[in-house]
Amino acid sequence: MELENKIGKAVNLDASGKYFAIDERFMTVKLPSTCSASVVNEVGTYLKTKTSEAVDAGIAKVIFDTQEMQSLNTDVVKLLLQSMQLCRGLSLSYALAE
Repeated sequence: MELENKIGKAVNLDASGKYFAIDERFMTVKLPSTCSASVVNEVGTYLKTKTSEAVDAGIAKVIFDTQEMQSLNTDVVKLLLQSMQLCRGLSLSYALAE
């Protein structure tokens, strides 16, 4: 996964589809089973853009899906807190699926 992220960045690929999905009702942010610092950084990089896209599409709810995660680390906790602050600032409802 680490090498895949580095290659994606090197060729400037949009890898947000691995983590973000938007349907007619809500946006889902799905975190993988292992969240290294590079994965957290990658999700954080796309977070504001994808959240803005959801608002523009009329979405009012965000689900943070952590069901596959094996464990939480401080980077993930910081990401979730930052995400929730962003949602509050945009008047989005949010939930944590664990």
